[in-house]
Amino acid sequence: MDWKNRDDVAAYNRAWRAANKERIRAYEKARGMLPKNVALRAAYAKTEAGKKAFGKHTRVQRERSPEKYKAQYALTNAVRLGHIVKPELCSRCGKKRRLDGHHADYSKPLEVVWLCRPCHKLEHA
Repeated sequence: MDWKNRDDVAAYNRAWRAANKERIRAYEKARGMLPKNVALRAAYAKTEAGKKAFGKHTRVQRERSPEKYKAQYALTNAVRLGHIVKPELCSRCGKKRRLDGHHADYSKPLEVVWLCRPCHKLEHA
């Protein structure tokens, strides 16, 4: 199978999920990923304890990879200030979706490839 073709990957994933519904459901239940639990997590994020926990997680991630944080921060500011124009279409599949900036090299924060979420996941796979 040609894994560079996003449609082939999507078809394979759909078939696998259809064949493993019970297994997926058990996994999601164990990990707290069911819709009810997602809503509870969203509500928790608005409490003082939740804000503190999410803030701690953010600080840990910044300390773990500061170059990644600096690159993302620089790109966000450049887009916000209009120095970089975010395109409407994914540079890999050409579909109009929400785009992420993919950094191939964090030392060059403004050199990004604009990818939709599925293509961005494939890039990291």
